Amino acid sequence: MRYLTALAALGLLLAVTTTAGANTWGTARIRHEGFGYHGIAGVNWDHDNDGVYEYNYNNNVYVGEYRFRFDKDHADSTSLARNLLSDPFYAFCTDLEQEPGGWATYDMVDVEDAPIMTLDSPMGEAKANDLREMFGENPPATFIGTDNQRAEAYGAAVWEVVFENENNAYDFDAGTLTINGWDGSAKTYAQTLLASITGDTENYDPDLFALTNANLQDMTLTVPGYGGMIPEPVTMAGLALGIGALGGYVRRRRT
Repeated sequence: MRYLTALAALGLLLAVTTTAGANTWGTARIRHEGFGYHGIAGVNWDHDNDGVYEYNYNNNVYVGEYRFRFDKDHADSTSLARNLLSDPFYAFCTDLEQEPGGWATYDMVDVEDAPIMTLDSPMGEAKANDLREMFGENPPATFIGTDNQRAEAYGAAVWEVVFENENNAYDFDAGTLTINGWDGSAKTYAQTLLASITGDTENYDPDLFALTNANLQDMTLTVPGYGGMIPEPVTMAGLALGIGALGGYVRRRRT
């Protein structure tokens, strides 16, 4: 009896104390339907941070909000996706080298685990937290679908956070990633977005997550309730362990 009680307590403790890690929270079947704003002339990225821009996108780059369709009835769309995604929905690109496509299955992951492309590793927790702060301080829901210039600025700011070298300040005119040839008011707003990143966790957006696909452009978006709906796998295992042990104890008492 003491053994079972201790096992149950351990399981419940795991359920309470485990924190989120690198996990996949299900999948969604989605299709890219429309680009954001055709607003900037060029994006240059120094992929290996050697002072040379290996990637030069200088042909009127689409940046801003991307519109997606969501097939909630498809077998690949799990229950969490059905609870969170609408049809259509909007997201921001976190992937420079790939393109969106037709119907495909995306993983729903912690934002720090994106993008999945040629980076040596995903963006990591520090950059993900910068995005959480930026989204929390400046909710994109205030302009999604209505203001192309703000959407352009927001998309550019997301790129700057994700692809700028961690040792550099966020600056559209210098560093690992540079952006040029865009509307002055959009750039001013984008700089305001980056200036809001101060390391203050009070206004973090806990509902930010990413949609990733190894062969297609990855996206990040925020949906109210996402952060409170995710049962971490280890947490679930701990909870199952505790409930299972309690169940065994009850059965033994009945016997």
